[in-house]
Amino acid sequence: MKKYIQNKNGITLIALIVTIIILLILSGVTLNMVLGENGLVNQAKESKNEYEEMVKNAQGDIDKLHNELIAEKGDIPEVTEIKVTAIRLSQTTAELEVGETLNLATGLTIEPGNATNKNVIWSSSNSTVATVNNGTVTAVSEGSATIIVKSTDGSNVSATCLITVKKEDIIDGVTIPEGYYYVGGTKDTGIVISDEEADNERYKGQTDVGKDLVG
Repeated sequence: MKKYIQNKNGITLIALIVTIIILLILSGVTLNMVLGENGLVNQAKESKNEYEEMVKNAQGDIDKLHNELIAEKGDIPEVTEIKVTAIRLSQTTAELEVGETLNLATGLTIEPGNATNKNVIWSSSNSTVATVNNGTVTAVSEGSATIIVKSTDGSNVSATCLITVKKEDIIDGVTIPEGYYYVGGTKDTGIVISDEEADNERYKGQTDVGKDLVG
């Protein structure tokens, strides 16, 4: 029995030694892969050196091209963005009747004239009263709305126009023109209107129904 135990211990010791030897061999292989002449560390260093050399060569080519351009065309000026300093509208207030339109873009001025970005955006403070599309205002319903035009270059410069929309006067299906008011009559008997000046009433005859109420 004692001899059996001694043999068993001897085998265990030998197995342990073999395991240690194998681990040392594997460790050596691993270290060689990482730290050896062709290991990962050296490969990383070589890649870094190659990248730095490539950047250096590219910068040299850029400098060479820049010098050639200067020699041929002269010094290249820096491009400086010129911001918008003011936006002006020819009208700051306007009265419209429902359905009427007004083009505010025709009276738009941007300063300075050589601003880099002259693009603007239009908006309405109350689109239920008046809408705007590329500067063209359309009266929708009675009330007031502020039309805003604003720069898009980051300068936050803007201008406004207050739009007042009046309800269109329609009597018996006939529109009363601006500046006149209804006096009496119907479209069958003729509609009488006035502009509040003495003896300046205008008669709307039956045959003229549907035309402008003047004359």
